[in-house]
Amino acid sequence: MNRFSRISACKRLKITVNHIVGRRMSTNNECSAGIIVIGVKVKKISVIGDDLDTIAREVSLFSKSFTHVITTGGIGPTHDDKTFEGIAKAFDDVLEPNPVLVELCKEYFGPASLDSPKMKLAMVPKSATTVYGYHPETGQKNKFPLVTIKNVYIFPGVPQLLERSFVTLEHLFKNPSKDFYTREIYVDKDEVSIADILNTVDSKHNNTVILGSYPDFNNSYYKVKLVLESETKKDLDDACQTLTESLPKDCIVDYDKSPIHHAVDKVYGIVNSCERCEYTKNVREAVKILEECLDKYG
Repeated sequence: MNRFSRISACKRLKITVNHIVGRRMSTNNECSAGIIVIGVKVKKISVIGDDLDTIAREVSLFSKSFTHVITTGGIGPTHDDKTFEGIAKAFDDVLEPNPVLVELCKEYFGPASLDSPKMKLAMVPKSATTVYGYHPETGQKNKFPLVTIKNVYIFPGVPQLLERSFVTLEHLFKNPSKDFYTREIYVDKDEVSIADILNTVDSKHNNTVILGSYPDFNNSYYKVKLVLESETKKDLDDACQTLTESLPKDCIVDYDKSPIHHAVDKVYGIVNSCERCEYTKNVREAVKILEECLDKYG
């Protein structure tokens, strides 16, 4: 199932968002998936190169046409990183050193002149502002702020940085008038083998639930992530039940996408569980040894 067409087909939500992407299709996919989870409609996606006129034209057009515009990529230190310059041109603006970004670049890269590649990340449109994000669970503040100008939000293109930034800044795009429920199901089957099942479930629930399919060819634990979204918890629960009962037995993976978060609680959850398999036995023994070492040498 194509991610782009699936996301752009979500017609029941209100806010429209456009993504302009320079080089990384996978980055765009992940950001689109995150946007739809918080109740935002992705209206259009444009993949463009490093041409200033093209960047300026697309940004100007989309800024006038949509509620929010998200760009990813093209904000690094090299000659082909032209996003800031292109966006400045879109709004008849000029680039200038942003004091906040200058200090961050000095802290990260060391002292450098303003025309140095090290300072290119600090050269942003004059009318731009910076916004810091905070992790919704830990409250930790992002080290680097997001640069915004009008309704355009300029994200990094590196997938890990994009994901981290988006999680802390999704409140900027969230639809406040909608409650939105989402659930992820990970399966150890490829899309081809479960396509008929997905089509059947979608046909049954597509008036109330959006079902998206996202293959991951690099993950060692699962092959496809299924994302279900709905405006009501009951509709979501019903669709999830239909889906899990329809999928092949034992293909659903108990996958933790944030294993480090609350890791201690998770480990002790295993230790204190009623499970008696070899895995939990080994975990209990390992924790016992660690506790004894801490008591003795800590």
